[in-house]
Amino acid sequence: MGGGRRETHVDYTKEKRPWAYPLAVLIFALVLLSPILYYHAPQYYGSPDIQYVKAKVLSVSNGDLFGDPVTGRPNFHPPYYHLFLSLFTRLGVDIDILLFLVSVINVCALLVLAYFVLAVRFEKRTAFICALMLPFIIQYMGPDNIALATAFYFSIPFFLGGLFFYLQPEPSPWRPVATAVLWGCAFLISPVYVFLIGFTFAYESFVKRAYRRFAILTLVFLTTITPFFIQMHAVRVAGMADTSTFALWRGIPDGAWFKALGGSFLFPSDGNRRILPMIPAVIIVILGILGAVRKRSAGAFPLIAALAYLFTAYHFSLQYAIRVQFFLSIFLAAGAIEYLGWRKIKRVAAISLASVCIILGSYEHFVQTNEWIDNREAHLAEYQSFGAGFWANMGKYLTPGQYVVVTAATYRYFIMPYFPAHALVAYKSGDYYQINEALADSMGNDYNAMMASADIETIERYCRKYGMRTAVMHVRYEQKYPVFQTIAADWTLVYEDEYFRIYQWPDSAVQFNP
Repeated sequence: MGGGRRETHVDYTKEKRPWAYPLAVLIFALVLLSPILYYHAPQYYGSPDIQYVKAKVLSVSNGDLFGDPVTGRPNFHPPYYHLFLSLFTRLGVDIDILLFLVSVINVCALLVLAYFVLAVRFEKRTAFICALMLPFIIQYMGPDNIALATAFYFSIPFFLGGLFFYLQPEPSPWRPVATAVLWGCAFLISPVYVFLIGFTFAYESFVKRAYRRFAILTLVFLTTITPFFIQMHAVRVAGMADTSTFALWRGIPDGAWFKALGGSFLFPSDGNRRILPMIPAVIIVILGILGAVRKRSAGAFPLIAALAYLFTAYHFSLQYAIRVQFFLSIFLAAGAIEYLGWRKIKRVAAISLASVCIILGSYEHFVQTNEWIDNREAHLAEYQSFGAGFWANMGKYLTPGQYVVVTAATYRYFIMPYFPAHALVAYKSGDYYQINEALADSMGNDYNAMMASADIETIERYCRKYGMRTAVMHVRYEQKYPVFQTIAADWTLVYEDEYFRIYQWPDSAVQFNP
């Protein structure tokens, strides 16, 4: 902000206090994380995303790198974040502690790297203010949850690191290599970057005509993502190539599609459809565009990100486009702050806009974090008491990689995050990391039919189809299910506590010793 001068490159070796702003951003991140740091929470035991992360880590640890932990079928969900986590869980690190540490490190890295990226193109004060605005940007102009320890959030620091090297104005033979390696890692962790990276490479070739730089970027990137091609081959060989939500052609976009796109852009998170934060968000977009047109501080990247957002929304889904929107939003925010800072009379407006965003974003994340903690304190003890005996004994009766007769709720909360067994509770086709729609529907129909059946022959026919020889029932909530009433009468009870019962077919059952 301030004046008309713009710093296009920061030489940190010549500054008197080169780490003042980054250190201040890091301190802000730690303050933002203080509830999580104090309580060592949240542990996210109720989050479907984290349940899947835990299940995938178990699956990878069990030797199934490309398989979906719910169904066992190969799919396109990248396993490399989970492979990284499994290295630590094999050393005895508790998965909840590991995810807590990942959350803390991710938030700190995200804010600090965002500052360094923006400081390449904007004034340092602008970059600093925008780094403090990131909680607002993520909450209301991006994917919503800054502290969620999923693969996408783990990938952001890799992409920002590559972007930092890419945006440097001085030519260097090693910077394209560093960019391509970091972007390759980001893509392996979360393929949502495919258009963001692809359009950047195309810009180097067709617009800048930097053919040597383009060749280095492309060659190193493709080499880095070699594991992706191996996974693609494995998925195609298994006949599961249509598990991705990617579609080359979805028809010509109509008014409904553009209406949905506009709604998603203004309200990326369905849980944050409020007018108050929308007002500064819209102001940021408008002023950011004006700043990009008049000053062009950010170069071509905002346009590249905007195109990537549109193509991701069309070819993948609006849900994935929101993740790309975050990278566009941080540059729009920087452009808006710098645009207001051209003249002294506008500094008050810039400071006011930034202050509102910083306060709103920080407050929302504090509230959100405390809600997680309250939920954890209120329910975690009960949840752990429910599962303690079952978790201690399920390894005796469940077989890794085998399907289990179990309800969706019991599987997702009590088996999926803790043991590498499968169930007929596949996600529908909206999630690219699951199975294709036809197979999901088929398994869903079989699940519903089996759960409603009281005929032992029908039940055991489905069990033979999927190789199920064990049933798990939650005593408090599931005794009235016809399937469990029939199984209780015909199968052998091998484990029982206050909350759970485990049954096995008589011909393979382990005798129950109460």
